[in-house]
Amino acid sequence: LAADQGAGGQLASGPDITMGLDRLRSARVANKTDHGGGLLFLVLYNALMPFSYEEINDIYRNHVLTAPDDIKQSVRHVFLDLLAAEGLNQHVSFGIHLIENNELTTQEAERFYSKLHLNLKEVSPAMVRLVGDSCRTEAVKAHRDVWTTCKLAASALVGSKSCNHSHDDHHEDHGTCSPEVVSHVFNYSVTPHDVEHEPEYQTEVFIRAAGNIGTQKAMHYLERFILPKWHANEHERMAALWALKQASRNHPELARSIVLPVFHNESEPSEIRIAAFLVVVVSNPDLYILRHIAQEVITDPSDQVVAFVTSAFRSLAASKYPCHREIAQHLRYVLPMWENIPKFMRPLDKARSHLVLDSGYNAKYDFGGVTIMEMIRSHDSYFPRNLYINMKDYVAGHSTDTLALSFESWGMDKLLNKLVGPQPGSTKSIWDFMGRRRFPRDASAKERKEIEDALHIHDREYDHAYARLSLSAFGKAIDSWSFDESILATINPNDAPEQTAEKIFGQEVRKKAFYLTQDMTFLTPTELGVPVFFDFKRAEFLYANHQKIDITHGDAAEINLGIKRHYLYEIRAYQMIGIALTFAKSSLGSGYNSRTIISWPLDLKATLAPLEGKLKLHRPLHLPWNAANHNFRPFTFQTPYDRTTDIDSTVHALVEEHKPLYRNDELVEFDRHYFGDIFGVDTRMKGYLIKKGLHRGLNEFFNEMTWRDRFYYVLINPHWHPRDFKIYFEPAAENPTKELDIEIAYKFLEHDDSRESHFPVHDQIGADPEVPSTHVLSVDVNFKGDTKERKLSAEMRYSFNHDLFNHKVQFFYDRTPFTKDEHEHLKICAAAEAHFPKPDWSRIGNLATFYQGRQIDAKLDVHYGSSCEGQSSITLNGHFSHTEHDEEQLAAVAANKPITQNLRKSGLHWLGLKCLKGREHGIPFNYYCLKFLRHSSRFGKLTADVEWKNYKPLLNKLLHYISKYHHFTPEEGGFFSVIRSHFTGENGKLHVVSRVPWWNLKDQPHTDMVITTEDGHHYSHWNVPIFSHMLEPRAYSSLGYSNFGEYNALYRHHVCDLQGNGLRTFDGSVVELPDTDCWKVVTRDCSPNHRFLLLARATGNPSFAKALKLFIHKTKVEILSVAEDSGLILRVDGSKVEATPERPYSHTDHDVELFEVKTHDKWYEVVSKPYGIYLTFNGNLLFVQTAPFYRGKLCGLCGDYNLDRNHDLSGPDGHQYNSTLEFAKSYVVPSPDCHPPAH
Repeated sequence: LAADQGAGGQLASGPDITMGLDRLRSARVANKTDHGGGLLFLVLYNALMPFSYEEINDIYRNHVLTAPDDIKQSVRHVFLDLLAAEGLNQHVSFGIHLIENNELTTQEAERFYSKLHLNLKEVSPAMVRLVGDSCRTEAVKAHRDVWTTCKLAASALVGSKSCNHSHDDHHEDHGTCSPEVVSHVFNYSVTPHDVEHEPEYQTEVFIRAAGNIGTQKAMHYLERFILPKWHANEHERMAALWALKQASRNHPELARSIVLPVFHNESEPSEIRIAAFLVVVVSNPDLYILRHIAQEVITDPSDQVVAFVTSAFRSLAASKYPCHREIAQHLRYVLPMWENIPKFMRPLDKARSHLVLDSGYNAKYDFGGVTIMEMIRSHDSYFPRNLYINMKDYVAGHSTDTLALSFESWGMDKLLNKLVGPQPGSTKSIWDFMGRRRFPRDASAKERKEIEDALHIHDREYDHAYARLSLSAFGKAIDSWSFDESILATINPNDAPEQTAEKIFGQEVRKKAFYLTQDMTFLTPTELGVPVFFDFKRAEFLYANHQKIDITHGDAAEINLGIKRHYLYEIRAYQMIGIALTFAKSSLGSGYNSRTIISWPLDLKATLAPLEGKLKLHRPLHLPWNAANHNFRPFTFQTPYDRTTDIDSTVHALVEEHKPLYRNDELVEFDRHYFGDIFGVDTRMKGYLIKKGLHRGLNEFFNEMTWRDRFYYVLINPHWHPRDFKIYFEPAAENPTKELDIEIAYKFLEHDDSRESHFPVHDQIGADPEVPSTHVLSVDVNFKGDTKERKLSAEMRYSFNHDLFNHKVQFFYDRTPFTKDEHEHLKICAAAEAHFPKPDWSRIGNLATFYQGRQIDAKLDVHYGSSCEGQSSITLNGHFSHTEHDEEQLAAVAANKPITQNLRKSGLHWLGLKCLKGREHGIPFNYYCLKFLRHSSRFGKLTADVEWKNYKPLLNKLLHYISKYHHFTPEEGGFFSVIRSHFTGENGKLHVVSRVPWWNLKDQPHTDMVITTEDGHHYSHWNVPIFSHMLEPRAYSSLGYSNFGEYNALYRHHVCDLQGNGLRTFDGSVVELPDTDCWKVVTRDCSPNHRFLLLARATGNPSFAKALKLFIHKTKVEILSVAEDSGLILRVDGSKVEATPERPYSHTDHDVELFEVKTHDKWYEVVSKPYGIYLTFNGNLLFVQTAPFYRGKLCGLCGDYNLDRNHDLSGPDGHQYNSTLEFAKSYVVPSPDCHPPAH
């Protein structure tokens, strides 16, 4: 009866079903006369529902298997999608029967199993046994992917809602998770020792299956793989923690009791502790647990754990997702515990482990959602250990764990090392992970080998390369993929790149898949004697046609790709509520039909010319193109149900015979055309909306809702408003475009390269006579038609001099007339310069004065119009300096005055006093000094004069709607929008002062502006948002710093410094050094590659207390004094060489620079870009930096550089020391000509 109501009819015979399968097989693109694959799938779904096992077998044997050979496979695919969607016992049993008898391909079997737990109507013990036993058959076990999805499907059924959980160890579970049923799927008694020699993927599948089952016994099973005493490997421990996180909702107290000891065990790797913490978070912990964790992380030695916990607590406290209300309320009482702790006041550092989320909730309509993103850093690798994204939806009081995707990796840096690992002869910087590999030479090999043999440093081996991708849907693990180094075996190193690409991407593939994502039917008797029914179904149809990629190799190493694709995605849903008039064989009620279609055809020819640095794209447009349709049609119905209806009648009854809930005069039709005259391609939007309340509704939609609210509003349509919306791309009425050409080019110009451009470029920076180095990025776009070409050309140039103190950015734009009303080109020529002050090293004795009185000169010129000369122009001339508040703090530090103001407003003052205190203890540049030097270089005040001539609005032409919006709210548009709001007349001048205050986590970055007009009036604009650090540049230039570091922590390279009798590691631990004149290992590449080794020793010379020795592969570099009265000298491979400020020393190998040595003010800088090494040394102080490539693979006094101070004190043999002095002694190189420290 329910099937009859939903379908509007019922197909009676096998031939009708077969006809429907054939039509469903051929469904591709819906048009005006085609109701599409989604609706036809729903009709066939309802038709096949009452069929018995024998009838299903009859359809398969007599109709599916007898289909013509050219369509047999696609008919079978559709038939299997229907079987999986039905979810009744007979349908599932028949599908499993086909799998067990090897009648399905591997992909078909895998897809069938993956849909089981989503669509099964009644999860019974018998069904669990059936699925579980099928996993043991040879047909399933022979295929890894099929066995994986089978086990996960069976375990998901065990842990379904039909499982009656026991909440103590004295009672058994009942229902689908009773011990007898579980025995067909899982063995609770297995230990890590039992599976020690089993294939790893099998063990991990069983671990994920335990997470699906979620019983107490399953959690105890996971406990054995989590606790260190059972000695499971890290892969298994991480998998068990993720499975426990999934299962914790059934037994939260048990989950917390398992993981809290792991989290509080500071000797555990940070990745394990963070995963344990996440289990605690999802188990709905009480306030006292959260407060205890917050208190513990204040003194926790692991920086990665601290970073993750703080980011997670802050993100959850700010979450708007309804299911986070309780923990968010708890955390509002927890976060104040960190308010006065300086290290917790820093912004989120995304280079470390972290959790962030984006959430929303609309109380009016009771819907919302959250997207959670996590990254867990590895303790021994540059690559992160875990990346995780989870999407949850909340509608009408129900939360759904819709989708989760997790990627984990071990040893992936081993593959990176093979691909781009630095070698002598590399032509590019390892800081950028690029390099061309050459063979090394063997200079100074003997001495380095003697040092290595004397110390016996154990290699920090790469893990076996292994990665795991896991997919979960609706709270259950449904699939898992893993790969290791064997994947490289499919790639022949002798093949040309295009041959390898053709192997992977060159096959023609056509995919068509149907999914039933909603299926709810309720039938309730009433006192009236007729039943009330509710029926809600949603089907999704995905079609992808991948034609074979045409790959050819052109001249000059060009690679030509011909790509043809077509993607179609359709969602079809209906919802009905009504009364079944059984005595009249009809139904009466109300409901809606909805349909959304997105179509994307792709015909693209791409040419990659690596030698020229160009990418060319060509696309014929093939118009007209119906890109998207959305229809929502509420209706009332009084429909007979007849079991002899054919397909066409059924579809017609479901779509056409229902009566619309709204009359035509209650709707407003629209047919709008956009961009046709501009691009030659007309964007047409056509359809109808409800007339009543339209303007109020649109205002609410666009101005009062977030993007997440809009998504749910469109998807759910809470008011059941009728709507029809279609988007077409059509040829323009005049001068239509038929083809699109895009060319993107990049090149890097050295000072002696030719500088050709069709734009009036001028790379010289101000009055600086040096010819700078320049990055050039250009884009050319051509909308080509038979009668007109619309061309657009743009170029961005970034120039800098060799010492990086002068910078210039140029932007050029040239557009031909696009519209019929335009008769001239639109050109823009913009140039911005910045001149940073060079450091005055004579001030280094008093750091507070190092940047006092200094400034950054800045200039911006914009010319635009039909030409870049004699047309409109805007000029800004100014300089950046310290704000008045910063000047007061620096003056107070210079005078060594105590802090008298609020500490939050005295950050520079506090850092300066900490630096002075370190100098009093004989440390010239402690951690606070380096930080003070960087932050005191911040120039947050801009003083500028702005002048415009022949001003004509430019933004109105380019971005009309944005310009109109910011005209009324200029502050929201930022700095330039505020300035523009004061432009009056064609010519004029303004004086602008901008002050960017220091801001903390609770503040939004902003500037306070005062603008003075020509008539002397002052206008103040407070809290103007800033969207970058452009208005607060830093002049700091030491230790490889650049202003990019303010935007992304990945550009901040940590420093290890050796001063006096102490050393600070890359990760911030302070190490006490022993009193010895032997060489000590400062830092070393301890991977099996042994790329560099840096040593230092005490000399006994009061003027130059330290000597330095660096091995870059087999080349030795020494900086030392040879006598008490001599200065520092530079030796390479034992021979003295000269380096002067005017002429740095450059050492080449295989005709490529291996390293460069610069000198200034008695400081030596050694930079090896191919090897990613930077150090600066003056005989007493040493500062070292290495590229992020080496993270987790370094050893020596500077630590392992894994962004975590925990386990920093790791000796040559991997032993962990508690004493920094004993740790330092372990890296002393014994030798007959020195005095080793006493032990």
